[in-house]
This record gives sequence, structure tokens and C-alpha cells, in this order.
Amino acid sequence: MIGVMGVSQSRLVIDDGPYIFMEDGGYRVKTIEQNKLKTKHYRTDIPTSYSNLSFPLHLRDSLASVAPAVYRGVSKIAAISDIHGQYDVMIKLFRENGIIDDNLQWNFGDGHLVITGDIFDRGDQVTEILWYVYELEEQARQAGGRVHFLLGNHELMILEGDTRYIHKKYRYTMALTNMLYQELFSPSSVLGQWMRSKPISIKINDIVFVHGGFSNRVLDYGLGLDSLNQVFRQELIDSPLDSIKQDSTLSDLYFEEGPLWFRGYAAESFAEEDADAALQALGCGHVVVGHTSMESIISLYDQKIIFIDSSIKFGKKGEILFWEAGVFKKGDIFGAKSTISE
Repeated sequence: MIGVMGVSQSRLVIDDGPYIFMEDGGYRVKTIEQNKLKTKHYRTDIPTSYSNLSFPLHLRDSLASVAPAVYRGVSKIAAISDIHGQYDVMIKLFRENGIIDDNLQWNFGDGHLVITGDIFDRGDQVTEILWYVYELEEQARQAGGRVHFLLGNHELMILEGDTRYIHKKYRYTMALTNMLYQELFSPSSVLGQWMRSKPISIKINDIVFVHGGFSNRVLDYGLGLDSLNQVFRQELIDSPLDSIKQDSTLSDLYFEEGPLWFRGYAAESFAEEDADAALQALGCGHVVVGHTSMESIISLYDQKIIFIDSSIKFGKKGEILFWEAGVFKKGDIFGAKSTISE
């Protein structure tokens, strides 16, 4: 059997979903179980158990409330980036480092967990990660903590229909559902609406978190983080690329110089005075970024810039950043904490 995307469905047995769409005052739920598409309509009481999810899913009434960009007085912070579909590595990192307990429940108290983008692409458990972060977000809130999922360039790529880096599993999903991948995350879907509420950058205490970084060109616009997030939500996400290219400001924000694609902090020419200028413009003491893969979490110029993309995408190991009482540390896949090198 050949699916609509030209993929033979006999080569891989998959479970995927749920993909939940708001429809006619209720919900349409699509799941794939053992290569078979199941579609059901629910007025209320959507199931909490799914074959590919190792945790119960509780759909919330409020799907997409927009959170502020600035948080003060936070006692402890953890941050991770570029998970890229590697659910098992993420769970091990969270569990071994005390973010969750053995039952996959929030265990970080009033701490804030930041995911600086790129849950999508490369790995084969993207849907599982998205729903787990969705679930963990509410658990953290009830405990007095927060989970912050920031959009990365791969999130925007998927919303724009760029599927160059998706795992082959999701080509089967497209074939079985007869939907383009981006349609599975449309504004009428729960996950699509939820993602569109997410920020590009936030500031916690004196630390700014963003996927790529801030180029001088973007900093020169003098946008605050709330304004930056609003521009992405209202003028960039879901906008045609041709219209973005015709506006110089939007183009600067969206493409290589923009905060989701910028790699300038990793350039050899990036000097400490450049870091100081960026921190001054942002009104912070540190900038934490993902996007540029490293073997380990590292910093520049006495932790002014911290790179936290620790190559989780390869599915073998990774690290998570911690901050508490003014001290940065990193935790490895076994939960061992150590200082951050330059």
C-alpha cells in the first residue's frame, strides 16, 4: 500500500498521536495504532490513555493563554534545549536530575524549567514530547513552579510546512491521516493553538533565554521581550514567507539575523565587548541559548553567554543547565552535577 505522500506503509509499524482538533463545539481525535488510523469525535471527556504515551493526558479548558516574558524572584531554574524528538533521553535527564520523579510527575517544586526550542524534527517521538511538556506545564503550575516552552527555528519550520528534517515516521503519519504535517498542528488543533501561544524569549531574574541569540541588527530595533514575542505571534507565525521578505524589519527578525537562527555567539570573531553590549541592550547578566550544537554545555566570558544545546538530537546523552543562588551548574545523563567550562 502506498500512502498519499508516496511512502510505503508496509515498512514501518507506528503508533502516533493523539492529534486533537476543536470541531463543532467538541473534539475530533486522530490516533494511529499499529499503522491503523482511528478517528473519533467527543463532545467532552476525551480519553486520558493512549498507546504511545507513557503518562495520562489531561486536556485543559484554557489552551493558549499568553504568559508574560519577565519573571523575578525565582529561586531555582533548569534549562534544556534541542530535544529533537528524543523523548527517552529527555525523560532520563529530567528524572536523574530531579526535575521529575519515577512516576514522571513534577518534582522541581517552585522552580522554573525552560525548554529553549527545537522539540521538533530528527527524532521519532516528537508528539510524545509535546504532550508530555503540555502535561508537565500544568503539574508545575499547581506546585508553584513553571514550565516555559520557547519556540525554536524548527517549530517555525514545521508551522510553515518545511518538513526537510522530520523523521520518516511522520511521513507515514501524513500518509495515514491524509494530511500535511503542518495541518496536524493547525490553529484548530490543541497542540497548534498551544504552540502559537508560546514566546520566543523570556527573562528570569537576570537571565535571558532564547533559541539562537540576538544579533546587533535585531538589538538595534530596541524591542522589549514582550514586544518581540508579540511580533512573532501576530506578524510572523503563519505569515507567507513572501510577505515577510518584503518587510525589512520582519525579515531581520525571521531569518538568519533573527533570534531563532542567529549563530553569531559561536563565531570566533565574537568578543567579550560584543557580549557586554548584548547584555546591556537586553538589561541582563546572562544569555542562555540553544541552536548551536556542542558536546557539552559551555559558556563564554565568565558565563555571560551559555550554550545549552548538548547534542541530545543524537539520542545517546545530553545535559541540563541549573541555576540556583547565583551559581550555574550542569547535570549529565546520570544526574552528576559539575561546573560549566569555557
